[in-house]
Amino acid sequence: MKKIRILMILTLLMLALASCGKSGSELNEPDDDIGEELEEPEKKEKKTKKQKKEKENDPEEPKEESEGGHVEVNYSAMYKPVFDEVLGVIEYGYNMDKEYDYVSGGLSEKVMYNDDEDLMETIGYYIEDISGDGVPELLIGCDEDYYGDGESKSFIYSAFTLDDDDIINTFSGAARSSYNYLGDGHFYYFGSGGASITIFGENHISEDGWEVIWDDFYFTDEKDDGTVGKFYNTTGVFDIDEAEELQISDRQFLRKMDDYEERCEMIPWEPVGGYLNSISRIKRKANSETGLTEKDAAKIADNIGGTVCALECHDYDGNGTNEAFVVIGEDDEYGGYYPDAVWFIADDGTTKVMRTDFDDMSMYSDESGYYVYNPSENVGFFSAECGGYGSGWLNFIFGVKDGRPYEPDLSMNTEGFYIDQYDEFYTLTDNFDDGHKYMITELEYDRKTGQFRKGRVTEENWGDW
Repeated sequence: MKKIRILMILTLLMLALASCGKSGSELNEPDDDIGEELEEPEKKEKKTKKQKKEKENDPEEPKEESEGGHVEVNYSAMYKPVFDEVLGVIEYGYNMDKEYDYVSGGLSEKVMYNDDEDLMETIGYYIEDISGDGVPELLIGCDEDYYGDGESKSFIYSAFTLDDDDIINTFSGAARSSYNYLGDGHFYYFGSGGASITIFGENHISEDGWEVIWDDFYFTDEKDDGTVGKFYNTTGVFDIDEAEELQISDRQFLRKMDDYEERCEMIPWEPVGGYLNSISRIKRKANSETGLTEKDAAKIADNIGGTVCALECHDYDGNGTNEAFVVIGEDDEYGGYYPDAVWFIADDGTTKVMRTDFDDMSMYSDESGYYVYNPSENVGFFSAECGGYGSGWLNFIFGVKDGRPYEPDLSMNTEGFYIDQYDEFYTLTDNFDDGHKYMITELEYDRKTGQFRKGRVTEENWGDW
């Protein structure tokens, strides 16, 4: 705490010196993020406490029966979309090109700048009726010694509540816009933006859990004369014209911040990795002989998001248990697909992205399927043709070796990947000596490495087969 206080005192003293003799335009402008962080959530038609209570008894909601026979709502299941997205980001990384519904800036920062922590254990969740309306809120966050002073605090990345079946994001935090729990439904907020702005204070969430209500809101900002002033209101509005200017010393101002810091309580997080998530895990029966079933794979593929363009569930490496490959994308205008990614689904339901680059090509639809199996080798591959609907194309190829998925070097480097009547792999070689012919070309498969090598180009034209 002393380190924080000393740092803030030095900062304010430097600001006071720097502002002397300067015009407002010469001082640092506040970050745009601050305004965004303090924006009020979008107003929606709210349900009353009575309506929410009535909804709890709706037979269509997920419920659990306690030992006494009382039926209770399974709120963990109702927050499943949040868990699915949070677990997906932790396991597969944060995609800056994707729009997330439930991933905050704080969580994305934690994932992108992770120091080899097991985030499934580090990041936690807490389900508790904080607002007091009988409907538990969901908090996502983690414990961290953010300031390096040996004192860990529970930082909250996001807070959610429920409105019927809708999930409402009450607030979200980030590195320079953080929330900690003060107990009794109240939170401590600290934010900063630029050299002249420090924001902190206490707030609580409304009874319905929809919005933040400020109890005390302190901030510093540049005044018209170029000096930095200290301000206070109870509205949470970052505007010196709507706040009282405090005539107190820097130490008195920072002492208020310390008082909040000392009141922060630890949150008893449950690790998010313990939450059963159908994207990456599914329960198995103890007597299951084949592991992953096609139904399992289809359910996991649906939960990844996007159109399932192709799905093949088989025992690819011949070890007695099934795995699956799936292509996620969208339909193109010619009956094929625009592939976004090839995913692997292991026999235990865990998933892995295998490829996301397809050179802007379409994936051709194939009614015969996308599984190429060699019974002599007892090995199978997932393959599809990709192209621009011209005379040429490329095949992606994926296999499994010793339970691990891989993409052979031949993938996206050959035109065609097939099996003949003699259980031999082959590909095609273009020949333009007399029109455009596709010559059958032998493929030599090395079972030890799982790789292929192009062999003899035959005189047989694929078009004559």
